[in-house]
Amino acid sequence: MRRVHPLDELLPAARHRMRASITMAGSSESAWDAIRALTPRDLVIARTLMALRALPGALLGRGEAHSVRGLDRSRPLLEQFEEAGFRMLVEQRPHLLLAGAAGQPWRLGGGESFSPRTLHELREFKEPGFVKIALTFEVADIGAGVSVSTETRVEPTDTSAARAFARYWTVIRLASRVVRADMLRGVKRRCTDRAASAK
Repeated sequence: MRRVHPLDELLPAARHRMRASITMAGSSESAWDAIRALTPRDLVIARTLMALRALPGALLGRGEAHSVRGLDRSRPLLEQFEEAGFRMLVEQRPHLLLAGAAGQPWRLGGGESFSPRTLHELREFKEPGFVKIALTFEVADIGAGVSVSTETRVEPTDTSAARAFARYWTVIRLASRVVRADMLRGVKRRCTDRAASAK
């Protein structure tokens, strides 16, 4: 029996989806370590976007509560996302990481948020006026290298949240896509640098 992917288990019919991927030389372990170690300093284009909006908001749909000045450029991004309210709900090293939360990203200051403890808790969250958000990083072996992908899914809990998020998504969608691509390039640079230093 084919196992259901955790993302499909959590948000199988998500209204909003965004996915990006990149291929690189190296092992799945090195790619995983690069994802876990990625910091704001590893980003190039997104540094400018960070001046307009905090990176967790641009990437995961949070609001303005965490300003760019609040991001430590030397600390891992995923660590800082957790501090912003996202929870690592699935971690299958070195192939899959899934983080999730519920929030109101269209509100000034970020609105209210909900930090789930489990996939089930987020899946069953139904409080009106929120969107449920899930983010994955996946690493797949492909011949002599690996493919690294990231996907975000967003599902509103009611009609009013759906309308509010749709307007918000229209504004931030392009920046969000750029941030994802920049993160993947940062992961690739880390893997390349690690391979070069090992020679």
